[in-house]
Amino acid sequence: MSVWSWLKLTVCLWLLRKMFKAGGWLLLAALAVAARPVTLVAAAGYGVAWLRGCAGPRPGRCSRPGSGSPSGRRGGMPGGRSR
Repeated sequence: MSVWSWLKLTVCLWLLRKMFKAGGWLLLAALAVAARPVTLVAAAGYGVAWLRGCAGPRPGRCSRPGSGSPSGRRGGMPGGRSR
């Protein structure tokens, strides 16, 4: 094997590694762009729930009575009292 053949093989393998690494980063960026709308909506919903006083890790359970939780009597529940 000549020096020139070895150098071409080394450069080719180096370029292949760089190509796969760049492809992985591009795939990660594409996934981030695709998931951005869902992430923004989820973050906004969590922020609104936090401002209303609802507990974050337990969906459907709020710390304020009657704030629209399934066990509350007011707010969006059928037969509930309106102000």
